[in-house]
Amino acid sequence: MHHWVMDHLGKPWLAGARGPNAFDCWGWLVWCYRQHHGIDLPVWAGVDPKDKRRVSGIMLDSTEPGSDWIATTAPVDFCAVALSQSKIIHHVGLYLAIDRGVVVHACDGKGLIAQPVHQLPASGWRTIQFYRHRALS
Repeated sequence: MHHWVMDHLGKPWLAGARGPNAFDCWGWLVWCYRQHHGIDLPVWAGVDPKDKRRVSGIMLDSTEPGSDWIATTAPVDFCAVALSQSKIIHHVGLYLAIDRGVVVHACDGKGLIAQPVHQLPASGWRTIQFYRHRALS
């Protein structure tokens, strides 16, 4: 069975890239939401993608009034996935309900990859939180 995401796996990671030929982690989410749902996620010009504290504070803050994100423990297709290899969430991916749940994310040095949710901790991802976009409710 062919899934649309297969056409994108392996594309390179590039800081600030918004697709379709290269992505950073937020760029992958921005591109997917625009292409598949017509939703324009914010793009923060001038934010250094390697500034993990700044990026984590603006990406998916569901506590901010008017936030478009709702934290959930029951992910569905197109949930954003917040990931961390430390105490600070600094990376995002896209949840897809295929093969019992995968996270597709753009990683520096690896490009766009798909990982089963249950294998993320073995790859060093400690914090895993799912967020549903309000427009997809």
